[in-house]
Amino acid sequence: MTDPHLAANPVKDRLPGFYGQILAKLRAGMNLAGERDLAPVILGDLFDLPRDNPEELLDDLAAILKPHKPWVLPGNHDMEKGSNELAPENCLARLHRTGAVTAMARPGPWFVLE
Repeated sequence: MTDPHLAANPVKDRLPGFYGQILAKLRAGMNLAGERDLAPVILGDLFDLPRDNPEELLDDLAAILKPHKPWVLPGNHDMEKGSNELAPENCLARLHRTGAVTAMARPGPWFVLE
């Protein structure tokens, strides 16, 4: 999956129900990856805002992702404006610390698939 831009409220021109729809897509993708023994990867911008997302959003997301622990490439919306690093208070960094995801937050190879 790429660029979910998860937010508690619809962003830009997205319609109401966006939050639940994105969570459902993430859940379906994680379940499919589990069924097919695939390595789930989220390619950038998991969040629309790097921090200050509601705790409920982080809890819902962690419940979906933690059993599968996807690899997440941070996008520019996952980091503070003007930064190329995840700050400790960023939502993606918090999910990484709890073991819900592996944030690929530094350059270089992260895994090899065979």
